[in-house]
Amino acid sequence: MSIAANKFDSSLTSPGTPDALLCIPAAAHTLGGFRRWALSDDFPEKLPVTFLHGEVFLDMSKEEIRSHALVKTGVGGRLIQLNDEIDFGHIFINGVLVTNVRAEVSNNPDLVAVSWESLQKGRVRYVERRERLPTRTAGSNHASSAAVSS
Repeated sequence: MSIAANKFDSSLTSPGTPDALLCIPAAAHTLGGFRRWALSDDFPEKLPVTFLHGEVFLDMSKEEIRSHALVKTGVGGRLIQLNDEIDFGHIFINGVLVTNVRAEVSNNPDLVAVSWESLQKGRVRYVERRERLPTRTAGSNHASSAAVSS
């Protein structure tokens, strides 16, 4: 089991662990185990993470407001406008776990675009979680989704 420590960010706390620890389960070093962990309550919300050929990479850096959040908002906003104009497909900002089984890679990027053509040809499919799990915000429910490409 790998453990990443960060004394100053309690949002990275895994349930049942001390406030400063994030435990990466051993099973997360397989693609299936990583997907189960990344979609579970044990996984911290909004933590950028990548699985690549058995390795797990956590992005522990903070999003800088001007150099990241502002750029992401601008790019995402324009892509949504463009998508509305040309009817490309779906645009998602955050909250989507993308997996390519053949390439043994999975991550939760800042932005995901899925074309209608990719959906129609079966190159991409959406996988919904069966149960709705409560978020850390009281009174709110969410359903995580994953996009899987073949």
